[in-house]
Parts: sequence; C-alpha cells; structure tokens
Amino acid sequence: MRLRVLGPLEVRDLDDRPQVLGRVKERVLLGMLALRVNTLVSRDALLAGLWEGRPPRSAPANVTSYVSNLRRIMQPGLVLETLPGGYQLTADADAIDLLSFERLVEQGRQARADGQHALAVERLTQAAGFWRGPVMDGLPVPDAVRPEIARLEDLRLTALEECIDGRLELGQHGTLADELAVLTSRHEFRERLWGQRILALYRSGRQSEALAAYQEVHRLLDEHLGIEPGAALRALHQQVLRSDPKLEYAVVAEPVVVSSWTPPRQLPPTVWAFTGRADELAWLESQGAAETMTVMALVGTAGMGKTALAVHWAHRVADRFPDGQLYVDLHGHGTQDPSTPIEVLTSFLRALGVPSERIPTDVETATASYRSKLAGRRVLVILDNAGSAEQVRPLLPGEPGCLTIVTSRRRMTGLVALDGARAHVVGGLTPDDAHELLTRLLGADRANAEPAAVAKLGEVCAHLPLALRLAAARVAGMDGSIEDCVADLTSVQTLDMLAVDDEPSAVRAVFDSSYEPLNPLAQRLFRLLGLVPGGGFTRRTAAALLDVHPDKADAVLDVLVSASMIERRAAGQFVMHDLLCRYATERVAAETTEDRAAALGRLFGSYLQDTETAVVTMGSGMARITQPLAEILPALEFQGSGEALAWLDAQRESLVAAALYAAEHGPHGVAWRLCDQLRGYFWARRCHPEWLTVAEAAVTAAGDDLEAAAAARHCLGDHFWSLGDYEPAIRQYVQVVAACAEAGLARRQVGVLINLGAVHRELGHLNQAHDRLREALDVAQRNEFAETTIRANLGALHVEMGRMEDAVQEHTRVVDGGQASAPERAFSLNSLATAHRHLGHLDEAQSCAMDALALHRETGNRAGEASALETLAAIHLDRDHPTEAFTFAKDALAIAQAIANPRAETATLTMLAAVHLHQGDHTQAEHYFTLGLESARTNRITYTELEALLGLAATHQATARPTTARALATEARQAAQASGFAHHQATAETLLRTM
Repeated sequence: MRLRVLGPLEVRDLDDRPQVLGRVKERVLLGMLALRVNTLVSRDALLAGLWEGRPPRSAPANVTSYVSNLRRIMQPGLVLETLPGGYQLTADADAIDLLSFERLVEQGRQARADGQHALAVERLTQAAGFWRGPVMDGLPVPDAVRPEIARLEDLRLTALEECIDGRLELGQHGTLADELAVLTSRHEFRERLWGQRILALYRSGRQSEALAAYQEVHRLLDEHLGIEPGAALRALHQQVLRSDPKLEYAVVAEPVVVSSWTPPRQLPPTVWAFTGRADELAWLESQGAAETMTVMALVGTAGMGKTALAVHWAHRVADRFPDGQLYVDLHGHGTQDPSTPIEVLTSFLRALGVPSERIPTDVETATASYRSKLAGRRVLVILDNAGSAEQVRPLLPGEPGCLTIVTSRRRMTGLVALDGARAHVVGGLTPDDAHELLTRLLGADRANAEPAAVAKLGEVCAHLPLALRLAAARVAGMDGSIEDCVADLTSVQTLDMLAVDDEPSAVRAVFDSSYEPLNPLAQRLFRLLGLVPGGGFTRRTAAALLDVHPDKADAVLDVLVSASMIERRAAGQFVMHDLLCRYATERVAAETTEDRAAALGRLFGSYLQDTETAVVTMGSGMARITQPLAEILPALEFQGSGEALAWLDAQRESLVAAALYAAEHGPHGVAWRLCDQLRGYFWARRCHPEWLTVAEAAVTAAGDDLEAAAAARHCLGDHFWSLGDYEPAIRQYVQVVAACAEAGLARRQVGVLINLGAVHRELGHLNQAHDRLREALDVAQRNEFAETTIRANLGALHVEMGRMEDAVQEHTRVVDGGQASAPERAFSLNSLATAHRHLGHLDEAQSCAMDALALHRETGNRAGEASALETLAAIHLDRDHPTEAFTFAKDALAIAQAIANPRAETATLTMLAAVHLHQGDHTQAEHYFTLGLESARTNRITYTELEALLGLAATHQATARPTTARALATEARQAAQASGFAHHQATAETLLRTM
C-alpha cells in the first residue's frame, strides 16, 4: 500500500519505506485529494479547505507549490494530475488503503450474501486491518471532507458489525462475548452491537448476563436519548427471557463455493479432432508461463486455424485462470462491420455481472470499469479475429494476473512495439499433421487405403485446417474415391480473397466443392445469407430471405449445417464463419439486383413485423408509428411480456445491426422505424450504448422527412432523459414537437409534450410542466385521443405542487378508466399512493403502492420498482414502522444504484435519512440527508432537494443547532415558493414556526 489515509497520513515507496512529507498544508492537501480519489477536486474547494474559507492572496500560488512538491513523492499507481478547474489524485485500487478497504468490504458482503461466512469474516477482517486510527489522524480536518470521513467511519463500524454477524454464524460466540463488552462500551448507542453482545452471551450459556446487558443498554438509551431500544432489540430481549430455541447456535454447512466471484466461461468448444501444432503449443506454453506476460498474439493468413489453436490451448490451461475466461470475435476481417471497442466492452461488462443500465457509453470510462472488474483476478481473455491494435488496446486488462490472446491476420506490430505483446506467425499444418488430420476426419480405413490421394488432398488445400475440414466433409459424403475428389478440386477456381502465396487456388476450391453439391434451395439460402447484417441469424431470417414458411426453412438450414456451411448455436441461433460470409457475399452476386433488394426487403420487413409484435406484447404504452406492416411471416406469439422481453434481448444484436446497416445503405425507413419500435425496449432495459448508436444513426437517416426525423429525435430525446441529461433531451423534444405540428403528427406530438412536461417537472419547472401537459391535453382532446398518460402525469405534477385532492382525482380516472396500459397504471398507482399518504389515507396509500410494485415488477420496470419501494418506505414511516420502512428504503436504494438512476437514488437516500431521523440516529440522518442533497443538486432534482433541505433543517433543530436549522428551512421555503412546490413551502413554514 503506497498511500495510507485511514489513520496518520503516510506515503510509502515500493520497499515499504515511508516518504518524508512536507508542511502541514501539503499533507492536508494530499489528504483532501486522497479522500476524493479518482475525482476532480476544484481549486476553490481546496483553497477553502486549506484556509478555512479565508485564503490569502498568495493561496493559489501556494497550492501550486504544494502540488509540485507532492508530485516528487508520487509512487507507481499514484498520479497527481492538473485538470481544468482543479486537481485529481488518480490511484490504482491497490495503491491507496481506502480503496482496498472498500473493495474488501464489498467482497465480504457478497460472501455473506452467498452464505460464505468464513470467507466473509476473512475479507471483513482484512478490511478492518487497514485502519490504523482516525482518518488523517494528527492533521486539521477541513469541513469539506468531514462528510466523507463520516461515511468511511460509518462503513468501518458497519463492516465490523457484519464481520461479527459472520463470526456468530461460525459459532464464535464464546470469544465474542467479551470482545463485544469492550465494543459496546466504546459505541454505547450502536444497538446492533448490543444485540450481538446479548446473543453471544446467551449462546455462551450466560443468560443472566445477557439480560443484564439488555437492562444496561435500556438505561443508557433512556438516560441519554430519552428513547427505548428499537424493535429488534426488544424482540431479542423477549426471546432471551423465554429461552427461545431459535437463538441457539445451529451448525450450518457452508456451500462448497469458496469465492463470491461468478466466473464467466465463454470459451467456444474445442475443435473436434484438433491435430498437430506442437511448435505453436510449446510457444504458447513457454510465453504464457511467464508471470509478466499479459498479451500474446497469434497472427497469420486466413484459414490457418489461429482460433482453433487459441481455443484449444485455452481449454488446456483454463484451470490456471479460476476467475474465468472471456471470448469475443472482433470481426476484424469479414463482411460484418468490425466490433467496436464499446460494443465488446459492453458485452464483457455484462458477462462480468455489470447491469446494462450501469455500463458506460464511452470507451474510456467503459475500459476503466472493465479493468476495475478484472483487477486482482486471473482471467483469460481471447480477442479473436482482430483487425488492428487500436481495436484491441481498450480491451486489454490492466494487470499482469490476466492473460490476453489475440488472433489476427495482421502482424499486430503496434501491440508488440507499444504494449509488450509477443507475436507468433501461424502457418499451415505440416504435411504429416495435415495427413493425420485428414485420416482422423475421413476414417483410418479409408485414408490408409489411399495414402497418396490423402497427401495430394492436403496439398490442394494448402494444408489449411479449415480447407482440410471442408474438403473432408465433401469427400465423406461421396461414394467415389479420394483420388476422384482431388481431381474435382483441382479443376475449379480459387477464392481470391483467401489466396496464400504458395497455393492461391485451394480455399475457394474447397468452398466451391462444398457449395456446388447443395440443392438449389440450399444454395440460394447460402447466397442470400451474405446479405444479413450482424453476426447471427434464425430460422425466421432464413424463411424471410427465401420467402417460405419457417418450417420449410428448417429443412434448408439442416442441409447447410450438415455441409458445414453454417453452425447451429443454442436457442435457435445460427452463425457462419467469416470466411464463408465473404464467400456468400461473392456468391450472392448471382442474384439479380431486383432479387437482392426483394430479399433484403423481406428480411427487414420480418424484423419490423416481429419487433412490433414483441413491443406490443411488452405493453410499453409509448407512442409509435402505427402504419400497418406487411406480414412477411406467420405472426410470432409471446406468452406475456417476459417472453417478449427475452426475445428482444436475444435479437438485440441483429436488430441493432439491421438498423445501422439500413441507416448507411438503405432503405432508410427501416432504420428509423426500428429505432421507433425499440424505444420502449431501450427504455425498459436501459441498454444505453446500443440506444445512443441506433438513435443517432436514425437521425442521420431521417434527413428532411418530418415523420422520420420526429421518430428518430423522439428516441434520442428519451435516451438523454433516461440519463438525466435534461438540456439535450429538451432540445430534441422541442424539435419533435415542431416537426409534428408541421406534419400533422398529432399522436406523437402528444407523447412528446408529455415527456417535456415530465422533464420540466423533474427539473422543478412546475409551471412549464403544467403548460406542456395542458397543451398535450388540448391536442389529445381535439383529436379524440386517449388521455390516460396525460392525466397520469398531471396527477404526478399535482402531487409535487401540493394539490393532493386534484392528484387523487386525476389518478383515479387513470386507474379506474380501463384504458391505461400496465406501465401507465403502475405509474399512476404509485403517485396516487403518495397523494393518499399526504392526505393521511394510509390504508389506501399502502394498497396502491403494493399494486404499483407488483405491476412494475411484472413489466420489468426497475426504476418504477425502486420508486414504489421508496413510497412504501414513506408510508410505513408514517405508520411508525421504522424497521419496515428501513427495509423498503434499502431495497429501493440497491435497485436505484444497480440501474444508475439518479432520480430514484436521490429519493431513496433522502428516505433513508428520514428513517434515521425518525429513530433518533441524527448522525446517520445528517449523513444521508447530505448525500441526498448533494445528489439532488448535482442532478437538478428540485423536489428531492427540498426534501433533503427540510430533513437537514429538522435534524439540526433536533441536535440543538437552531441557527443552521433556521437557515436551511428558510432556504427550502424560498426555493419551494419560487418553484411552486406548495406542500414543501407549507412544511418549511410550519418548521420555522417551531423554531
């Protein structure tokens, strides 16, 4: 550990020798940057912290000098950067103790969740070991970092309590009883520690001492805080009194799994009858054994078997990489567009357990997230079919524990020169190995009967493994001799794109010899598959291309699979080797221009038809283009929204590829129609990288077509809104409204006006929100459209404006009207629950919130689920059920953080604070209210900003800080009055009257 802040501030070199730190302010500056590690800290914040808000004129120059001095003691893994507006200390996870502490706590918690109590105790004990005393011990602590220090101190205590829980699960109550006596004397008001002490005493046969301990904490809480122990501690006391058998220690066998890590296992199956490659395997073994080796490249001409070699060796050494194996085909060479780094990083991060909603959309941030997930682990990564070093570089892990194998037709000199890679050129098999491979493929009896013909077949195939396998498949299906087959092969042309120096004719001859025996329908399907964008296809793809029923397409696909022209994958998916894709692309030239256009039209038509069926079944309720679509194939049938979502998940890559292809090559209408259809799916799944790519491509494809531009910009606006990026969202929506008004697209105009209203509501622009929604209602009524979505949003707006009776009226019309979609009904039920709660109708509120929660879960709306849980927390707090409220709030926060939804996260942070305030835990209340306030201001969520300000005011009032309490309440009143939040204004005025 090179920088230590959890205790006296220290910097140590690689030999663990302490470095001499300079003046006090230099050390304080380093501490401030360390506590905000990997985050920009503004110069103003540093100046205010170092000089307590009164910096002298020389302060900026002094800070520059301090930074210069600190850079001299920076160690590997620590970088002090000057950035626009301030400074940032960038650190590896292992370079600073607080990052390592947080990582171990997270690992310990995951181990506990998995039932791995011994592993949890080990990790949490290791985490505690990083603490050497109070944070920045011995230095003056600026006010600006006190909240972060409070968070770390709280995490330290919580981790300690979780470690004790783990030790209790392991039966260590005997030793814990005395340890907990010391801990409860230090932390008198931590009820969880008292409960653990009471349980440890009881399990140690010391029931009377357990009861005495309860009386002690009861007295402390009563004398110092004027409260009784919480419900959990009271319940434990009753269990001890009656000697409840449930308190006895029960030995539970831990699961066999020893790690909370779920390793990805993405290696393709090893190639059957893998033969030879002794030299290459020896090279891989020698290079891969080096501890410092991180990247190996297998390079050479197409068809040499580089992928088979890499996968074969990877299976042999998989046990050396217990944390998993990742694999991707980068499509660096082939008809398919090369995979971009962000596409691969998105896929890898999903495989590593990162939800789609939390995956960054830019390469730099995604790479950092990917490397963080791999840090400290041993993972084997295969980057197959790379097109360039630039394509590969963002995908390389950051630490030596991982090993990457790159395969490419290029020499990868950039990786060798700049990234320390070792490259090996893979040539054809030796004649002996080629002969052995053909013998295994053809059968020993037949091959041994014609050894000269087998040798000749190897020569004709240039000893390329792929060509050898295809040729063997051809010969195996013939009744004639191998010699006759060789004669046929030598009589046809080569595949120019696969030419090799010593035998330019071999590969095309092999492909031709596999293609030409196919029946006419199979040949035509193979050709038309050369038109398909993306990496895979299904039976419905084949049916659309051939213009036949899917059942008939199944039979044709079986022919191609048997001929080794395509591969069958799980879940009805098929793929084609990229060499064969190129061959199919050349072969499709045999189709007339009209036939190619017709096949592509049917293909894209089937995508539009099936996607429309899926999104309708999802029930997203979003406005879309409603023009009838041609029925290319028999309609898909889905058993509910879950099955429709699963289909969209499986087809996402193909649909995105089709949209991007159509945007570039046409027909452009396919691009923006698919974009419009997928908008509801993108909203539900929050797969931001694909969402942004498709929306931007659709905007470009739309050109001057008003309807197309409206659909594409609608999708792009929704993308920005979902990220809380309000200004770009508003700009897109305003353009859509104008286009709709000009083109007479009233239905979409209504939908986008609703979105504008919702965005303004989230920003706290309540009057503007009301105007947009009224405008939407006017357009809807003129055109006799359904009003459910508008009224649902008006109801939510009335809640924030404090008009609870109006909110109940609007939401009741939506819920009872029978026209609302499931998402609309769920939204209205949750907002209706809030209105009833403010009116004191807690039974009605709880019923509505539970119904909303069930509907959000049914439709897969994670953000809605978090919001409903937060509403239930508020209702239970009003009922004086703090334990239940805390559980709902914690569950809501976990979801909000998992999907990276700032509005939901901010609301649940504030709700957690309210629970702590209700329980009299003012330290925790202030901590979470402060976090909620910071998040609300960062994300410009006025409603929750007011909630947090009022909560902080109440907390300061409860802790005898009347001056700051009044200032906070006054700030809340003024902000509420300015924005039109009448309920919050009234709450602030009531609070001020009590001061």
